Amino acid sequence: MSKTPASEFTPEQRFTRVAAILALGVRRQCQLKRRYETQIPDSTAEAEEKGLEVLGETRLSVTRFQG
Repeated sequence: MSKTPASEFTPEQRFTRVAAILALGVRRQCQLKRRYETQIPDSTAEAEEKGLEVLGETRLSVTRFQG
């Protein structure tokens, strides 16, 4: 990357740089997702399919923050 201040970029140069930053982020996210998916044990995958079980009647409770 050049050391040219961002204020001196043309709109096309800014667009290109933003696109490059976003592409790196998407690539990193895909790599992390693949790494995570390969590390999930089978027992965890089965547990996720079952979901959470709610027992009995549930109540909403709210506390007020006094700060």
